[in-house]
Amino acid sequence: MTSPIPDYYQILGLPRDATPEEIRRAYRRAAHRYHPDKNQNPGETEIFLQVQTAYQVLSNPQERAAYDAKLPPAKAPARQLAIQTFYSRRSILPIEEEQVIYVMLEFSPIHTSENRRPPLNLCLVLDKSTSMKGHNLALLKQAVISLLRQTRSDDIISIVAFNDYAEIVLTANYHLDRVRAEARVYQLQAAGGTEIYQGLKAGLNEVRRFRDDSRVNHIILLTDGHTYGDEEKSLKLAQRAASEGIVISAMGLGKDWNDAFLDALARETGGHSAYLDKPDKIERYFLQELQKLQNAYARDLLLDFFTGDEVELSYAYRVQPDPLALPLTAPMSLGSVLYSQPLQVVFELRVRHMNGKESENKTLISGRLQADILAQRGRLFQTHLRCHLPVRDEDLIPSVEPKMLNALSHMSLYRLQEKAEHEARAGDVQAAARHLNYLATHLLQRGQRSLAKTALLEAEHLLKHGQLSTEGGKSIKYGTRALLLPPAPEESL
Repeated sequence: MTSPIPDYYQILGLPRDATPEEIRRAYRRAAHRYHPDKNQNPGETEIFLQVQTAYQVLSNPQERAAYDAKLPPAKAPARQLAIQTFYSRRSILPIEEEQVIYVMLEFSPIHTSENRRPPLNLCLVLDKSTSMKGHNLALLKQAVISLLRQTRSDDIISIVAFNDYAEIVLTANYHLDRVRAEARVYQLQAAGGTEIYQGLKAGLNEVRRFRDDSRVNHIILLTDGHTYGDEEKSLKLAQRAASEGIVISAMGLGKDWNDAFLDALARETGGHSAYLDKPDKIERYFLQELQKLQNAYARDLLLDFFTGDEVELSYAYRVQPDPLALPLTAPMSLGSVLYSQPLQVVFELRVRHMNGKESENKTLISGRLQADILAQRGRLFQTHLRCHLPVRDEDLIPSVEPKMLNALSHMSLYRLQEKAEHEARAGDVQAAARHLNYLATHLLQRGQRSLAKTALLEAEHLLKHGQLSTEGGKSIKYGTRALLLPPAPEESL
């Protein structure tokens, strides 16, 4: 009996038409990951040897041709996710100077008769420290009860409340006793300090009890204060959650919480963070979050990528459904695809040293994408992505797709406030104020008068006090993000 031919392309995570550059880059990454000096996990030495063999064959044109001739025909991947690529230009110029090129990936659902609404495995992790006492806690209880009443019979819901320690208010279970759950929520009392790690740890354990690839496994964290000395532990916990397919979304109430920390928590898992300036917004936000989770088509889109030679990834931004600056490291967690709107991610790439190097195609970014298709009971979807452009003189100014133009326009506003924030923290007050004034001008041109006024007032505050105000800084940051948000999703399917 003839043994099957090993798939060297699959071992390196490549398509069969991979370029020599892509084969070289994929080999370097795989060899670094599985090298015995760095990795002692069982079985990974054998993988390292397979990686070496795959590279030896595929990097040699003659051996590769002979190997390709023996391979059975490639199976066409099942269409589980529609993927479109948009570029800010149609070619790379063969010049020495650095060029900036934007690539937008858009992921949309494929509607089939198999599709189904995924049930939830959701944990609410709620701050009950002293600062939540009174009106804040009363409105939080009301919001939680409204959310419980909107859940479905097959959803698994748990609730954790935390201050200096965590309390399991509602244990995760298949059958929700709403009367008992609401009574437990009404009994919540505010006291103590704020230790987010304690709440997240208990919340993660609740979600783990019923974690299932066919469910939306999610944590919603709400806090109104700074956590005390446990940020690093919380971020490591978020990394573990991400590795298990559990997403964390975080919302800060009022002005006294660390937005950079909540952003980082969300970024680790492909979630998002939000700013609620008033407690009466909690209920509306909870219900919007619930509706989005119930609208999930695919989750945990993970892009393991590398850039081409002389190409640098300088910025990545998720445009929708929840705007957020993304980490530049691979693998990159992109987030979820909803039935009601696609997932859009913009990459800013800097290309150098193209002088005299005209060619048919130049790889900008390449890699393997995987996702859990919740609509099809958590079926794993995998595909190879390659973004490339020809290197040639281009005399005509290309037209840009309206949706990409819109994304770049609004993203530029967010980056202006981001730049001002970084300059303020570095002590460059004049430069920060100047960028806030630029931001205000652009906001006025787009009819965003209220946000423009906030930016102008914050520039004055910065020049007078040498730093951004906590409330003004958050208003501008989350306000510019919100410009990219579409209307709340409606029921579909």
